[in-house]
Amino acid sequence: MAILGKNIDPNKKHYFSSVEENDLSFMADMALKEKLPVKIWAQGKDKEAEEYEVTSYEKDKKVLFLKSKSGGLMSLISNSKLIDKDIFIKVGKEKFQWFSVSNLKYNKESKLYYVQFNDEVYRSQQRSNYRLQASSTIVIQFKIGDDIFDGLDISAGGTSFVITEEMKDKFPKDKVFEGCQLLFNKKKFEIPSSRIAGQWDHKVRTKEDQKHVKVSVAFDKLNDADEEALFKHINGEARAEEMRKQLAERAAAKKHKK
Repeated sequence: MAILGKNIDPNKKHYFSSVEENDLSFMADMALKEKLPVKIWAQGKDKEAEEYEVTSYEKDKKVLFLKSKSGGLMSLISNSKLIDKDIFIKVGKEKFQWFSVSNLKYNKESKLYYVQFNDEVYRSQQRSNYRLQASSTIVIQFKIGDDIFDGLDISAGGTSFVITEEMKDKFPKDKVFEGCQLLFNKKKFEIPSSRIAGQWDHKVRTKEDQKHVKVSVAFDKLNDADEEALFKHINGEARAEEMRKQLAERAAAKKHKK
């Protein structure tokens, strides 16, 4: 099933690569041998993700078999509440991660869970210079000086926003602003110093015949811990964005069949 149709998603284009069947088999075997973590959750419930581990992979049917890692007595007498529901699945950690959407199933005889990959499977590319585009679910705001702007995009190295041409002299190239703040999907990051990297003409659809300028900002003096935290947050939000789209596609396809 096509995820994006004819439109090219800038976030997917730079961040994800589609996994071929042979690669999927290899990655499933690695997940089994390395005991890589598997997390499964329903849309909007990522904080309630259930943990599993891979027990085997059936290549011909593209089915991944799983065992719950929740442990304890409850795991023996009760099953997951996600059975027969559309779910997000993520396998791996840090720089080795792959994910998709599926439907969680349970085999009473083997007492194993399983998912079949009928939709595309994606691998995170984890590029350090990756720039995530703003959208209805990716909300970026940047406070620089006394002004707060809606961001166009975000990377671990900086952001950009649009101003009216009348404001361009306030943000000349190489000007440095101290004590800035970034609000990115409800998470705040303190940016000790930001430098204006450049300005470009930018078209904005408005009723008024007003010219606009795109301002690019580079983050300076960001310590290693904060840079790593921002990088991980960008990666997580990019992955969540793609999963939301996949699940929406599944829901639309089911509705169309009825």
